[in-house]
Amino acid sequence: MVVRPRGLVVFIARRIVLSVGVLFGVIFITFFISRVAIPNPARVWAGPRASPAAIAALTARFHLADPIYVQFYYYLVDLLHGDWGVSPSSGQPVFTSIATYLPATVELTIAAIILTTLIGIPLGVFAATNKDGVVDHLCRVVSLSGVASPPFLAALLLQLIFFYFLKLFPDSGGRLSISVAPPTTITGLYTVDSIITGDLPAFVSALQHLVLPSFALAFLILGLMSRLVRASMLEALTSDYVRTLKAKGLSRRLIIYKHALRNSMTQPVTALSIYVAYTLGGSVVIESIFSWPGVGRYAAQAAQVFDLPAVMGTTIVFTLGVVFANLAADILLAVIDPRIRLR
Repeated sequence: MVVRPRGLVVFIARRIVLSVGVLFGVIFITFFISRVAIPNPARVWAGPRASPAAIAALTARFHLADPIYVQFYYYLVDLLHGDWGVSPSSGQPVFTSIATYLPATVELTIAAIILTTLIGIPLGVFAATNKDGVVDHLCRVVSLSGVASPPFLAALLLQLIFFYFLKLFPDSGGRLSISVAPPTTITGLYTVDSIITGDLPAFVSALQHLVLPSFALAFLILGLMSRLVRASMLEALTSDYVRTLKAKGLSRRLIIYKHALRNSMTQPVTALSIYVAYTLGGSVVIESIFSWPGVGRYAAQAAQVFDLPAVMGTTIVFTLGVVFANLAADILLAVIDPRIRLR
């Protein structure tokens, strides 16, 4: 069935409405917990040495003396206007800090997803087409290792092997070497900006610093992706239409990569949106180990000092990432799978 443009628009609109509902629910839960966990938020936000006048000003600014539903209303209004509160630990607006750190996390997450796709899908295909062979067993080992290993273990092993022993990559400590100037900011992604501006030293340095943390982050989901592709491919290769194609005399390569692979990508594409949530959660650990200046590291530091406005802001950002990833996966799935009915 061919997806009609009108049906696709209706489908996207419905998904957007559902995504807004999910986002609203997460914001409400986060807000409610923050008010229950801290009886007097103004005193915590102002700091231990704040004067009564400063506390009273914060109480009036965020309507903390009003009923909780009134506070939630003004909180939503402030969110929509870009006022996400002020971090008591840094004294900086939370929205400004997140906007500063977000490009680093986006770059790391995109690199991890690209590595997962480029490595996980071919591994799954090779494992399915060589069932119980060497590649299949290797894929199983990678999958079990990624699932069983905590995120920090892979990061530390990568640093130990590729930096300490082999000296192939620079030490952890940011997105660029100290001697390299950042490229002109366009997207905030150093690898992309350096390509656009033709800054080769910045591109090489950014890529060197990106490889280890992105692979450590991808390792969390690489094995799961390959196993899921393997299972889907095995199911596709034993289906009736594949037997029909073989009977027609089509080549094995054409059957595998044109027909079976496309029809087996439904589940992996759906799972990829869930894997984005894994990478965002794992970025908190990976960014801290590699000193990567992203939102994950910012969230970890905020949680350590109980910086509630920053924790709430990063929670909203992570939720947005998961919601957008699910929305993109739903749309892509509707395009590649002709069996989906768009009402």
